[in-house]
Amino acid sequence: MASKMQRDNFFQIKTYDPTHTCKEWHHENRTITSSFIARKYLKEIGSNRNGSLADFRDRVSVDLRAKVTLSQVKRAKRKAISLLDGDFKDQFKMMWDYCNEMDRTNPGNPNAAAWCNEKEPSQWTMSYFSSDAKSDMLLNNVCEV
Repeated sequence: MASKMQRDNFFQIKTYDPTHTCKEWHHENRTITSSFIARKYLKEIGSNRNGSLADFRDRVSVDLRAKVTLSQVKRAKRKAISLLDGDFKDQFKMMWDYCNEMDRTNPGNPNAAAWCNEKEPSQWTMSYFSSDAKSDMLLNNVCEV
């Protein structure tokens, strides 16, 4: 609490309460972008990929003390996973670079590009890998019948 001094145009503080009751993070901050969030929370997003977007948004808002929208968090999660896993296009280019390098360094060996062409894409690129279980043995062994 403060009051104006009698002889001057200044205020004098009478009582001081250091606790804040306002929420400082309800303001717009244009420097907080989805790319910034993705880089800052990269490890956390990588370890908790299936977490709730709303919970993550709330925690980011409190940590950064700024308004963060659900769409920002969704884009940040997509960017972080892309940074962690790499892009399928980059992986595909790396495979052909590898095949060309094999042809250049080992001219006596069979053509690496021909080897890649003979195989199904599911055997050499992650974009065609299946995440389905190949056997139900685990399910059968865990369950009691």
